[in-house]
Amino acid sequence: RHDRTHRRWPAVRNGGRMTGRDLELASRDAAVRERFAALAAARQTEQEALHDDNDPWARADALAGQWLRQDFADGTRGQYRGVWDAWRTWLVMTGIDPFAALRSDVDAYALALAKVGNPAARRPRPLSRTTIARHLSSISSFYTRGVEDELTDRNPVPRRRATQVRQDSKQPYLAVDQIRAIIAAADGHSDRASALVALLLLVCVRTSESLSVRVEQIRYEGGHRFIHVTKKGGIRARTAIPPQAWDRITRAIGDRREAPIICGRKGQPIARKTAWQLVGRIGRLAGVEARIGGHTLRHAALTRGHELSIPLADLQDLAAHADPKTTRHYDRSPFDPSRHAAFKIAADLVGTPNAEEEEGVAS
Repeated sequence: RHDRTHRRWPAVRNGGRMTGRDLELASRDAAVRERFAALAAARQTEQEALHDDNDPWARADALAGQWLRQDFADGTRGQYRGVWDAWRTWLVMTGIDPFAALRSDVDAYALALAKVGNPAARRPRPLSRTTIARHLSSISSFYTRGVEDELTDRNPVPRRRATQVRQDSKQPYLAVDQIRAIIAAADGHSDRASALVALLLLVCVRTSESLSVRVEQIRYEGGHRFIHVTKKGGIRARTAIPPQAWDRITRAIGDRREAPIICGRKGQPIARKTAWQLVGRIGRLAGVEARIGGHTLRHAALTRGHELSIPLADLQDLAAHADPKTTRHYDRSPFDPSRHAAFKIAADLVGTPNAEEEEGVAS
């Protein structure tokens, strides 16, 4: 090992002669210094753009770069970048300064999304209320970052009433038999499909998280295995791996030490579209008529949790939702009167009615 003096001046040893190891360390240090210099230069350019009062679009783009890079995980950064591109395109089309937008401009933008669609899309189509709510929430987050960095003094969407998300969803309801058929079909298809379905359905992570988690992120603590996943908002969370999921993940990992858990034949990460197509193929093999994807399996896992009467707080932690209303929205199960809280409260306070009383009430 070399101390600081030898790392900085390796020719101090050996009578001023540099060994091969010394040359390697010096070359590595030079490469590191070049990388730091490049990062510093990029940072300086970004700071100059952020404080350029003559070019509001340069300021907005620099702020968007910082907002996307520091406030979101890799899996969701692309989605929020698409939201920023849509809002930016709308502002350019309407000739509005990004830091002079008013609430009325945001209202007009929301109406355009509902009537026409994403202005940055190749083939715009009207967006759902849920997607519009996500657009507005993302824009508000962008301007909140600008207020915190003192680049603007207001947010055009600070107290806008949140769009009420409908209880119905495009995601189909999967019965227990269908879920088990999907698991069996994935096990029979391939180790990669089996591990992917296990992560989505048994570990209940998002598709982007299942594709980004790596073998070296698996930990063994307290007799259980965990994976440390970067959730939405850049939050690091520890997610438990049930034994049933671990068996499937182990087969997919094989003897690999460093690679994504879900990867291609050469160890390369797979795209979200590839994962979505694989889940759809598994659904067809399982005999599911509805069109399903990775998010459908996440809905199915949380729906089954609701049916098993798992506390909402535990399901919220499992799904890593910031709002419990989002977790409730994932409940796709049909209405079941026996799950109604009134029945449990009445049974506890008064007692369970006998068969004769139930027949009298029915008649």
